[in-house]
Order: sequence, then structure tokens, then C-alpha cells
Amino acid sequence: MKLVKVGGITVTQDLSTLTLDNVFTTDYDDYVIYCTQTGGTGSSINMRLIDSSGNEQSDTKYDFHQIYFGSSSINYQRASNQNRVYDFFWKADNSSYKAYVFSPMLATQTRAISEGITEGATAVMIGVTYTDNTEQHRGIKFYQQGASDAFDEGAITVYGIKQWAWI
Repeated sequence: MKLVKVGGITVTQDLSTLTLDNVFTTDYDDYVIYCTQTGGTGSSINMRLIDSSGNEQSDTKYDFHQIYFGSSSINYQRASNQNRVYDFFWKADNSSYKAYVFSPMLATQTRAISEGITEGATAVMIGVTYTDNTEQHRGIKFYQQGASDAFDEGAITVYGIKQWAWI
């Protein structure tokens, strides 16, 4: 298996959304997204997929389950039929996260696993996301919870997973 960089964005100024369009193609089945040192003024980082026509998928097709555990507490949240994935990357300044996205370009259910750790290793987050539809998805969009919130630092990089051909 080999990772091939297919897209990314570096935050150098306040941005309300981070959109990575045309990063999912038929060249790769699965993808890894690295989100490093991402911070901002909002309380959470939400996610929506971009369909094969370039439209943000904002209908109630997202289901998710998440657990967040720190040194003194454990929190759990889940929801179904949502119009976005709340806390796709749990928001904490100077935190790093990784997500695996499975088969976004197949006309089947798109699935993702996200995980991360906060600065100083004081908390860990793990989440599972899936869609209730059978559309192809060519991109992903991240946005802060509040309308006036913004990303103010960090980087997101997307890699396609190249499977080795056995001869």
C-alpha cells in the first residue's frame, strides 16, 4: 500500500470553510485525510461531502457515532438523518486528526472513520460516519459551527491509497 497526495489546503488567514473538491476520483478506492494543527474560533469542525456534480450534500443523509475521552471524562454522541456531521474533527487548537474515507466514488454508502488526539495528549476522539444514500462523492467540505466562526491556522492534506498489484 502506498499513499499518494491528491490535494490539500493550508490555512494562512481566517476562513469560514475549507473545501477540497475533486480530491476523490476513480483512481483510488479509499483515502486518508490528515488535519494538523487546525484551530479556529468555533466550538467544532463540521463536515459535508460534495457530490459528483459539485454540490454540497446538505440533505439529511448523514449518520455518525463518536466518543471523546480525556483524563477525567468520557463523552459520547450519535445522530442519524443529519444534514452534516457535527464534530467530524473534534475542535481543539493545535490538535491533529486523521480520517479514512472508504469508497466515495462508488455509488454505495460512503463511510469514514475519524480519530485524533489533542495537544499534550490530554484527550482522544474516535468517530464513525456513514451516508444514507448511494451517490458518488468527489470532495469534502469542513466548516466551523457558528456563522461568524473561522479557521485561523492548520493544514488539511488528502492522500489516495494506492493498492499494490500482486503479480
